[in-house]
Amino acid sequence: MNRLKTAVLAAAVLSAACVPGQMQTRTDLDLEEMKRRLASVERTVQSLKGSQGAAERLDVLGRASAELRADLDAVRVDLQSLSGQLEEKSYATSDLRSQIDMLQDEFGIKISALEQRLDKVELKTAQPVPA
Repeated sequence: MNRLKTAVLAAAVLSAACVPGQMQTRTDLDLEEMKRRLASVERTVQSLKGSQGAAERLDVLGRASAELRADLDAVRVDLQSLSGQLEEKSYATSDLRSQIDMLQDEFGIKISALEQRLDKVELKTAQPVPA
């Protein structure tokens, strides 16, 4: 009987030892699963942070693009203004050229008239005076 008690006690101790061993194995498996999930979550967070960085960069690029468009529009307005001023100056130059041409013609006519008068005066002075 003593042997039976010892055998039962030994079986109980062994089965008690097996249960924690199985629990330990299960706990180890759960721990490995949790580590795997944590690593997956960390990778996801890193990719999201990278995406946010990309989003921030896109935002900065968008703002820079908008500023460049505004600057380009300002340059276009300045160019149109300069084109208008150039056209006005061109018209004024053309008008002045026309006035100069008209004055040259007028002065040419007056000089011709003066030359004719001078020629007449020279002819009169060159003729002998009757005595």
